[in-house]
Amino acid sequence: MIRRPPRSTLFPYTTLFRSTHDIDEAIFLGKRIVVLTRSPGRIKGEFDVDIPYLRTVEMLTSSHFLELKKTILEMIESEFHDEPKAE
Repeated sequence: MIRRPPRSTLFPYTTLFRSTHDIDEAIFLGKRIVVLTRSPGRIKGEFDVDIPYLRTVEMLTSSHFLELKKTILEMIESEFHDEPKAE
């Protein structure tokens, strides 16, 4: 008789993909954030969120959280400034 190992040893990691337009939510819940271009949707940047779990509401005003948010917002804003102007 052949025995298969339990599923937990075959796939020890769980991956969850979540799409959001809320930067606070992405930082609060995620380990990694991927910023996409408008059209076509290509990867513009990736950020590792190195804020330890369990995350609290107080963390939303920490300097590290706000700096990461500012960096992501600047990248998104540059998407609009980089596009060619219609004539």
